[in-house]
Amino acid sequence: MKSSKWSRVLRALLARTKASTWRKASNCKDVIKQAQLHLTIQKARKDSIIRQSRADIAQLLQNGQLDQALARVERLYKDQNILAAYDQVKDFCERIITKFSHICKQSDVQSLPVDVQQAMANLMFAASRCGELPELHLLRCIFRDRYGCEFEIANVELRHENLVSSQMKQNLCTYYVVPDDEKLRLIREITGEHTLLLLGFRDSGQSSKMQCWYEQRAEVMELGYA
Repeated sequence: MKSSKWSRVLRALLARTKASTWRKASNCKDVIKQAQLHLTIQKARKDSIIRQSRADIAQLLQNGQLDQALARVERLYKDQNILAAYDQVKDFCERIITKFSHICKQSDVQSLPVDVQQAMANLMFAASRCGELPELHLLRCIFRDRYGCEFEIANVELRHENLVSSQMKQNLCTYYVVPDDEKLRLIREITGEHTLLLLGFRDSGQSSKMQCWYEQRAEVMELGYA
């Protein structure tokens, strides 16, 4: 009985020693800081693209090119989702830094606070979708080495036990079909932002075409929910 007790104590001490001397701790922190810096650059770039897209769509509407405008709205929606995902990545990086001591002490993922598990899960998933942020791939490798392939696969492949937030899944989903109501919302936003620019659009007869498009989409959505 005593031998068994001391064996458990010894194993616990060894595990604690191993955890407290995690060799990649410093490297992990450096990679997160690099990711945060690169993320700032990518966010500014994406924000610039979005602003230009909204202005281009307003110009297309003014010129009566409704079909082309609608095609651009779909791309705009996805770009805005990516920008939102960048904000989420930023928050999860900050959470990892804030609670970094837990990662240093615990080599078992189940022993980590749930919010830390979720932060790592979301960053690993984002790494598989954001090739423009190579630092996330490095973090994914570090977390995989620390907590095993099963944790990585569950979250990257979105298996049943994944901890990736539903919003992150939607924001980075490559095959997501943009709902008609979202297209309508964006068109209304853009026309509202560019009221003076679109006065000519209203007088050109295109406003009636837009209203017809609104009504057709509304009817389809109502039938779908009936």
